[in-house]
Amino acid sequence: MSESLIDKVEKFLEHNGLLKPENTFLIGFSGGYDSTALLSIMASLSAKYKFCVVAMHLNHNWRKEAIDEQKNCEYFCKNLGINLIVDTLKDTKKTEDEARKARYKFFMDCAKKFKNSYVMTAHNFEDNAETVLYRLAKGTGIRGLCAIPELNTLSNIPILRPLLGCRRKDIEAFCKGFKINQDSSNNDTHYKRNLIRLKILPLLEEINPCAIQAINSLSEIAKSDIKIIDYAIKQAFVDDKILKEKFDKMPNELKREVIYEFLIKLGIEPDKKKILEISGFLSQNNIQKKYSLESNKYLTFDEKYIYSTTPKKMFSDEVELKVTGEGDYEFKGGIFSIKKIEKVEKYPKDEDYEAIVNLPDKPLTIRTRRRGDFIQPFGMDGKMKLKKYLISKKIPEVLRDEIVLLCCESEVFWVSGVGLSDKLKVVKHPSHVLKYNKKW
Repeated sequence: MSESLIDKVEKFLEHNGLLKPENTFLIGFSGGYDSTALLSIMASLSAKYKFCVVAMHLNHNWRKEAIDEQKNCEYFCKNLGINLIVDTLKDTKKTEDEARKARYKFFMDCAKKFKNSYVMTAHNFEDNAETVLYRLAKGTGIRGLCAIPELNTLSNIPILRPLLGCRRKDIEAFCKGFKINQDSSNNDTHYKRNLIRLKILPLLEEINPCAIQAINSLSEIAKSDIKIIDYAIKQAFVDDKILKEKFDKMPNELKREVIYEFLIKLGIEPDKKKILEISGFLSQNNIQKKYSLESNKYLTFDEKYIYSTTPKKMFSDEVELKVTGEGDYEFKGGIFSIKKIEKVEKYPKDEDYEAIVNLPDKPLTIRTRRRGDFIQPFGMDGKMKLKKYLISKKIPEVLRDEIVLLCCESEVFWVSGVGLSDKLKVVKHPSHVLKYNKKW
């Protein structure tokens, strides 16, 4: 039996390309059956492959037996020749969720002290089934059915679960002869996961003796379906922006999955209410509005993209650049160029960040908008406030302070990527071509 478990862990590591001497594996070690088996197996494999193994024990300090359990862990690690990192919880709420958060924080803090570090936890086959049922009872979607992943990351640290396909009875058989910490709280059905393990799963096995296998098969089906969904989601993204054309063609169910992934990329908790609100906001298709994602972060969109933005201070005091003649001017991470032109083959569109013009003989500056700015829109006789002009061009509010302008004092001659003043129109022969190669 021991060889079977060792082989499974070894194959797991080999499949993921992890059997390297430079790697360090940090094992979450409670002293129970699962973590004892995993630590013993990894200690055996480390002798063969020369990688480093470190144990981590978090004393929750909730029970009087906790200090004795810690000493058992220290003794076990000493006999294996494994270093053990120990910490004790203080002032933590006695709930399953808080305990889990505290454990993983402890694991991540430990892992950050080592190079090429991987965290390992000893979740098993039954643990996965229990997690599926727990999430079903809480009201999960298809992602929740995927339950416990074999490999994921937290705080950029990989987390590995090589025993996930191993049955609890096999793990307990492997540990025969070891002194095991028996956590008395594991029999307390006030804890929801204990209730599932001790009461609900046995009842399901009365209906179907293979209920645990069936639940985990459902979890595997969900994982396969999620791979298909994730592929479709990936096609909708360019970096952290959503391609609006592809998004608009998606069914509503897939749109919500894209929004879920979008929020994850931003580090925002993707709760159901927020996803539905964003979906409703986008369905209005009003590019002049924005949706508040969190403090000072907004969702907006234009003709091409759906994206987040953090507005800068309105009418920033950024230094303007004086135009001293032809040449290239670096501004806001892009290049604003002014060049003479002799021949025009094709006039650019307003949104092309290029314009062919007759430049006035006036002192010109390159800057962003300010209070009091105005423009005489192309083809019009009268002037218009720049704000009103940008609204008429359907430029989202959160982008207006980012647009690069060519101005003479408060009069705007060119709004890059948006439109021209009538004062720069070509009557006979153009004098210059304007370009702005933006980087934002």
